[in-house]
Amino acid sequence: MHDFLWGLWNGLTAWPLLIIHAFGAWAQYPVYDVARDGGWYQFGFLVGAGSPFLGLFGRRAAPARAPSPRDRAPERESSAMIRGPSTEPPST
Repeated sequence: MHDFLWGLWNGLTAWPLLIIHAFGAWAQYPVYDVARDGGWYQFGFLVGAGSPFLGLFGRRAAPARAPSPRDRAPERESSAMIRGPSTEPPST
């Protein structure tokens, strides 16, 4: 389990570290730890390195749906309905 977690961590940090290595910095930090080379480490590395791609390809657009009556904003009442009946006598 310990090797799997190290592989997962090294896989997650592999992409930024690879970009940093491309510019010639941090040469003392390897992208892949050869000393931990084992089945669980390799599996963790694959899961960690592939996780950004799993998030991109696993996302699907939500299907469009008609708004339900609960989603609609409440209709405003007209000002005449709020004030009530007029107390002025009708004009002739």
